[in-house]
Amino acid sequence: MAKRPQTLVFRRASLLGQGPGLYAVVVEGGKVGCVGPDAGLPAMTAARVIDCAGATLLPGLHDHHIHLPAYAASLRQVDCGPH
Repeated sequence: MAKRPQTLVFRRASLLGQGPGLYAVVVEGGKVGCVGPDAGLPAMTAARVIDCAGATLLPGLHDHHIHLPAYAASLRQVDCGPH
């Protein structure tokens, strides 16, 4: 019998690119199922809930080969590449 994928709910998370406020992110079967205001999320009794306590939830940090300093520097530079 195949194991049913676990549902994860990240609550009270700050999200990059979203307005101010806290958000909830539901992950089902390893994929983001929904994102919305934390206050609007119904109670989910079968889910593992992780309280982010206002911390920023970042996508992609499972890949250890990322260049955060280069990305941050690119945000302060003028893009002169082809468009």
